[in-house]
Amino acid sequence: MIMPVIMGAYLFILSVSDMIKKAIRPALLCLGIIPLAVSLVPEGAVSGLWMPPLAQPEMLERAAGLAVGLVILLIGRITREKIGYGDGAVICAAGPALGFFEVCTMLGIAMFLLLFYSLVMLARGRLKKNSRVPFLPFLFAGFVLSLFVE
Repeated sequence: MIMPVIMGAYLFILSVSDMIKKAIRPALLCLGIIPLAVSLVPEGAVSGLWMPPLAQPEMLERAAGLAVGLVILLIGRITREKIGYGDGAVICAAGPALGFFEVCTMLGIAMFLLLFYSLVMLARGRLKKNSRVPFLPFLFAGFVLSLFVE
């Protein structure tokens, strides 16, 4: 129950920074260690049914969540940072913390919201084809909306 609060706060702080500075500060990016560390505390540690982290069945799902972030980083590299490295790094932190399906749901909703926003702003003449739009506010909105999808 605490993970959504921590992840939401992390994404909110980064999205505000992304909107204001149009970049993600490395110091804020390092805060991704917090949700990652909290997610690694075994669920049974509180009740006494503790298993070593590698024996937990969700570790494969967490590794796949990390892979999603690594793919986003690779896409950023191939497209010469049309998708920023900071966005990929945030997804790398969120992937293991949330798991594969949750991070994919969040990312899908975020991309849909970004597409809708971009089309509306292009039609209104407020964006050009090569304009840069901060992605993290959409990622935060995608996270919040993905909480209702479950």
